[in-house]
Amino acid sequence: MDSFLQISENGKNFRIPTKLVSSVSELRPLLNETAWNIFIELSKNASYPAQIAKKLGLHEQKVYYYINQLKNAGIIEVQKTEEMHGALAKFYRAKTGSFSLVADMGKLKEGSDFSFSEGVGKSLDANAKEFLDPFIHNGKLSAQIIVGSPDPHGPYKARARDAHLAVELAAFFGIFAQSFDYPMIMLDTMVPNLESLNKNLIIVGGPVTNKLCEQLNEKMKLRFVPSGGNWIIHS
Repeated sequence: MDSFLQISENGKNFRIPTKLVSSVSELRPLLNETAWNIFIELSKNASYPAQIAKKLGLHEQKVYYYINQLKNAGIIEVQKTEEMHGALAKFYRAKTGSFSLVADMGKLKEGSDFSFSEGVGKSLDANAKEFLDPFIHNGKLSAQIIVGSPDPHGPYKARARDAHLAVELAAFFGIFAQSFDYPMIMLDTMVPNLESLNKNLIIVGGPVTNKLCEQLNEKMKLRFVPSGGNWIIHS
């Protein structure tokens, strides 16, 4: 069951995902200032130890020490692994951005149910949450939607006609996310290559109308291939 903090500020109501804890010992690693600063960075974006060490001006081994403490306490987790300079780097992220210390969990059953219409209007079921993770983390959409340009571009000088789908996608994600980074939607002609965007991407369109899909196409096990003047999905 998802838990949230309800906060009222300047006449507006907000809901923030939170983790319920019943013992201070569960949060003990965060009592260290260095560990806390690392946790703050991982609450913003997933990162790997060497990157955090450079940003915070810390020795890399020190960062590894505190990351292990946070991971063993279940406060952070590995989001992905990626090859960096010939080695595999683990990207960590915070499991939640806030904690609620509850002395007696039994008191939760005494509370009354209520509906909350502002902020995140509905919670994700388990299957949807697994599918959308890590696109929505701590109530924030952590991705950019890339649509093909409506102007002639690419080797086929094609025009994309599916930008309206990006609007539908944005509306769908708006049901579950409280916030997102700008720009949320970009044209494929605004991005030189996949590597230039080190973030989650939602690519709308095929390899003819979206050049990022064209770059991604060769890396997929199921990919688009030309056949008799059309494009088919090939395994």
